Amino acid sequence: MINTLRYVSPLIVVLLMLSDESMAEQLQDPYRILEKHYAAIGGLDRLKAEGSRYMEAEFELVGTGLEGSLKQWNRSPVMERQEMDLGVFKQISGDDGDIGWVLDNNGQLKILRDEDTVNARHLKQLMGEYAHLDPESPVFTVTLEGVQSVEGMDCYEIRIRNSINSSEQVYFIDTSEFLTRKSIIRQTDGGEFHSVFSDFRDSDGMVNAYRQDSTALPIGQKQKVTITKLELDLDIPSTLFAPPEEGSEDFRFLNGTSAENVDFLFHENHIYLQVTVNAEKKLWVLDSGAGATVIDKSFADELGLEEEGEFKGQGVNNTLELAFVTLPGMKVEGIEFDEQRVVSLDLSHLFKQLGDLEVGGILGYDFASRFVTRIDYANEKISFYHPDAFKYEGEGVVIDSPVNSHNMFTLPMSVDGGLSGIWRFDTGATGSSFHYEFAKENGLLERPGVERQSFGAGGSHVSMLQEFPGATIGGFELPALVFGVPYSAGHGALAEKSLVGNLGSNVFRHFVLYMDYDRQQIILEKGDDFGKEFPHNNSGLQYWFPNGEKRVEIRFVAAATAGDVAGFKVDDRVLSINHIPVERLDGLHAVNELMKAPPGTSYTFAILREGEELQLELILKDPFN
Repeated sequence: MINTLRYVSPLIVVLLMLSDESMAEQLQDPYRILEKHYAAIGGLDRLKAEGSRYMEAEFELVGTGLEGSLKQWNRSPVMERQEMDLGVFKQISGDDGDIGWVLDNNGQLKILRDEDTVNARHLKQLMGEYAHLDPESPVFTVTLEGVQSVEGMDCYEIRIRNSINSSEQVYFIDTSEFLTRKSIIRQTDGGEFHSVFSDFRDSDGMVNAYRQDSTALPIGQKQKVTITKLELDLDIPSTLFAPPEEGSEDFRFLNGTSAENVDFLFHENHIYLQVTVNAEKKLWVLDSGAGATVIDKSFADELGLEEEGEFKGQGVNNTLELAFVTLPGMKVEGIEFDEQRVVSLDLSHLFKQLGDLEVGGILGYDFASRFVTRIDYANEKISFYHPDAFKYEGEGVVIDSPVNSHNMFTLPMSVDGGLSGIWRFDTGATGSSFHYEFAKENGLLERPGVERQSFGAGGSHVSMLQEFPGATIGGFELPALVFGVPYSAGHGALAEKSLVGNLGSNVFRHFVLYMDYDRQQIILEKGDDFGKEFPHNNSGLQYWFPNGEKRVEIRFVAAATAGDVAGFKVDDRVLSINHIPVERLDGLHAVNELMKAPPGTSYTFAILREGEELQLELILKDPFN
């Protein structure tokens, strides 16, 4: 799973600031400090009377070569429109007062109605109505955390928390002029935006910081905003805030309005589709957890595609170095695409080291969101339908599944009876996992399990696999399932606080499922493998091709498992299994399948350790019993 759209702030906040008389005595009441702040920036009555504003600014993603313009319209309390143009990346977003929306770089419109966005809009409206200034507010809690130095100035640290979600805002207001010198916005997904404000100028009785330098954490991407034009109290028509029309379609079906029963390869719990780019055919992974379509950097170089801009994105547990490239077009069986703007990323560590397939890239949100997609896991068939021509008439369960700001479906599921809530839907994840905060709050960190090293676009991390007796999704009862529990929050999607966790293919393979982005629905039907108990790894060993080389080595040994008992160690090179040279086996996939044999199955391994050949006897044992 990879999210490439987190390298820019979703909203550039323009703070109003004005000098006030010096205060020699430090205050202790946070509400009094906020009163002094609002008085200093022109008065609360003036702020409440301000109905609208328009801003133009120069915008730069520092160190990436990406820079351009930013335009923003606002009408109090929540209506907005923002247009960002960085050349290779363009995005328009807004809120019409009822819904939030985004028009992405490829002209696809997304309506934001997921729970997290709805809560954030509610909080923004309350803040715009200055409800946080009420000490008796049932929503906001305002505290003075102390005095901190910011840019050489003593500042009151004012923290604003709320009862609606886990986000919080921290403002650093200097003790002499009561200007906001810095802010920290902590989001429910674990991300933070740290901003420093400078270059204060008067505009129509108000003073604004015309310079904002921000850092997005955990990815560390820096951005600079310099205001070049600011107008207040404009007559802005409501139509400006309405969602725009989508761009013209950049794909076409070769036969009517669908491409049905296309073969795919279900390999190591990933869906692989054959994609043709410039007459080059390669397998690509279909990943609803990818915020954008990604091409492997080496394949992009092979095709002679020029990279434009370098920026940072977020993977499962870490950050990523990314760039943009333009595909001349691509083909999937039954569908042709025009020129596409996609992300370039080095995927070699993810696929060449962990599998036997040559992978060209990842088909993410901007691919899948064009269609209604039907996936029949058991029969390895996939169908694509034009959303305007699609009408579901089956007997499955239709689940309302809002697409969140990270371009992922969200839907409810319950594990083991009581572990319930909203999960992300991720076809690119081989398994399912809880997020750290939910696991911590529900005592899962102390629950016994089996260690496993997991891999994603952001790198690897060790988690604990735990078996649960069952789960319920859409009214369907599933058998025992294994879920990952992270040891720490990390710096990626696992740190997200607003969701229970991430659902992957170990859940989906029980179904025939439909992904309908246009209606923001997931449809589930029982598949031919529904209720089947799929075998799992009974060795506790994980293998890889080190540095992509075609030799099998031990990457990880889980403590107290069959592999640990047999004496395997990390970096052992596997020479043969039951006297069959490993080169004669069908790659890593064949070795992994051997490890799923029933408990009690015995294998004789020949391994090479520090130049010495050893014989080890592995007797498989169910790690959860």
